[in-house]
Amino acid sequence: MTGRTNGQTPPAHAFPGLNEPPHEHEFDALAELFLGDESPLGLAEPDAVIVAPPLSAEPKPRRTVRASAHPRLHVEGVLLGHLPVRAGLWVNQYARQLAARLGGPVAVLRLREGALTVSIVGDRAEHDAHEDRGALETQNARRAVYAVASRAAAAILEVGELDEPGLIDLALSGARLLDAVTVLSGADDAAAVAAYRAAKRLGESIEARREARGGDVLHTPTIRAAVFGADPARAQAAADKLMKASASFLGGPIEAEACASRIGGPRVTELAHLASQTQDEAGSSTPLDPAELLRWLRHAEPTRAPVAAGVAGAPTPTPGPRLRLATDDARATRAEADESLAEPIDAAFTAQAIDPNEDRRTPGSREASPESPDTLRPEATAARAGRPEASPDLGVNATPRASAGPAVAGLRLLELACPVAPGVHLAGDARGSLHLIAIERAGDADTSPEASSSVPGVDRGTAAQHLAAAEAWARTNAALLRAAAQVDASQPTMHLLTDEPKRVRGLLDSPIRVHLAVEVAVEGESSRRVWVCRSLN
Repeated sequence: MTGRTNGQTPPAHAFPGLNEPPHEHEFDALAELFLGDESPLGLAEPDAVIVAPPLSAEPKPRRTVRASAHPRLHVEGVLLGHLPVRAGLWVNQYARQLAARLGGPVAVLRLREGALTVSIVGDRAEHDAHEDRGALETQNARRAVYAVASRAAAAILEVGELDEPGLIDLALSGARLLDAVTVLSGADDAAAVAAYRAAKRLGESIEARREARGGDVLHTPTIRAAVFGADPARAQAAADKLMKASASFLGGPIEAEACASRIGGPRVTELAHLASQTQDEAGSSTPLDPAELLRWLRHAEPTRAPVAAGVAGAPTPTPGPRLRLATDDARATRAEADESLAEPIDAAFTAQAIDPNEDRRTPGSREASPESPDTLRPEATAARAGRPEASPDLGVNATPRASAGPAVAGLRLLELACPVAPGVHLAGDARGSLHLIAIERAGDADTSPEASSSVPGVDRGTAAQHLAAAEAWARTNAALLRAAAQVDASQPTMHLLTDEPKRVRGLLDSPIRVHLAVEVAVEGESSRRVWVCRSLN
């Protein structure tokens, strides 16, 4: 099905079971789908009697699944339906959309025409391309897959049309090799009918396997349809029709969404182009098949996952460079601030200034930035000459943030507040990039970084939601933030300060930078306390 355009008839072997002649009731249903009235289901008569399937009172046997120590990589298989122009280009567009939805890079694997192509798209994909290419300069396909999967939050696999039936069989095999099967479709009626019939056959195959296993299956992948190449209204109408039809005839709605109307967005960086052969230990070459690729993806250990994909039980990684905090006493002089920062607290928490703008996934490229007292205290920020005040017309709160709280070295607190997440602090670095800082508030004990100060914080367990809301607000109002505070909010960096890292260990593999923050008393000065922070990821 690769490269098909409108008006071309798909081969009979494109989907397993699709070569059977359609039944008359299918044509009737499809005619009603496109020509019928606008009833709630769009397909059934108002007085039609719907007979529910019988319910079984017998309990199903429980299955024990061993939890993985690493976050699972989300893996999808894509099938090419009727698409505008060159169908392969829309696979990259779907990868862009998936990367935006998951909040992390997406690996794109193409196995067709005797070659394996490995690409990546998403946040910072271009920045890391040179390092990935160094790891992928090999003819070993397994290493190439492991290298790209370790940087991705998800992976999609596209195969040639001759291999599509095998890909579907793998999706339904119960081995959990695929989390979803997505049919990429156009928005015209012919494309919608083809996508519906493909989803229907997939649903029938799942039901047949369920009956063969006595009413239970090990794993059922999600069936999706992504509509491309039309304006939002037409694409959404086509998606709605697919969902209505599937709700009536497939026993439940498939997931259908209206995607991009045209091709564009972040660059898809090709990292490797290898012959579709794999070598065993003896050095002999064997053809590479989709099943082997999917098994490699499942064994890969992703180092980055979307915020929503936090996994409880994830191991604590080796701590990286340490971040130093200091109390924010508005009455302290700059000399006092320097003295408090220079005084050693504990050998295990030796302070070390780092560049807050560097990427945590590339520890070898970290370079320490010289600390400046002006960047450590909000009063220094407020005293900067020529700093424009926020205007009420900008829709941001110009009230200065409360002092007497920790300030991150290398960042300057902004005199702005996020209206959708008041507990999140806005800060800028020396490069003019925006940072979002959430400090966990104590639940029933005053031991958190926010407990002994008046600085706004967030309740335990809500930091990810607050940071996500603040990030969305910042991206939407990037132009206003640039005018009000001279910061770039196109890609904010999120920080979470907590004194109980065990509660948030699921975020260690997310884009959020998690820090263990503790408040300690200065030896010999019981009335003076400072904050010390240690980076966990």
